Amino acid sequence: MRILKVFMLAVFVLTAAGHVNQADAASWKGWKWDAFKIKFQLPSNLFVTEASKTRLVATDKREFTMTVAPWKDATLTQKDVANRGFNNYTAISNKERIEEGDMGDFNGFKGYYIYAFGQSSGKDLYFVVVGLIDPYSPINFYVTFAWWDKAQNNNKFENLSYQISKTFAKK
Repeated sequence: MRILKVFMLAVFVLTAAGHVNQADAASWKGWKWDAFKIKFQLPSNLFVTEASKTRLVATDKREFTMTVAPWKDATLTQKDVANRGFNNYTAISNKERIEEGDMGDFNGFKGYYIYAFGQSSGKDLYFVVVGLIDPYSPINFYVTFAWWDKAQNNNKFENLSYQISKTFAKK
């Protein structure tokens, strides 16, 4: 999907310039996951419903869900972490990769994404898995974003996944 790559480059440029590419940027809020010394931004319509030692979950309770899972292995690349996240996402069947690529270095992390399609509970679903590594720590993360396939929302959720991913930073 060349459109997603072009968009991702545009969002990166805007984010690097210190802007959140969102009409209601003021409605974003900061979150800290103290157990893993990371922070990130979420739109105000997403609520953290779980923050345990094994995962953090945020959702709008209708269409969009984000899950962050730590992974301890200093030997992995960001691509390895994304692939492990993709393979561990067993709630989704008939997974098909649409696109994947390197996200570069940002906020102390190196990132890699996999954009894919599959099914859950008999429904079509899109998802993004982002592998994040901290080159100076054995703790890495994979972040999954998932949403039900609705043509009018797919671009919005693709973009939102990327925007949230790029806000991850070490505390």
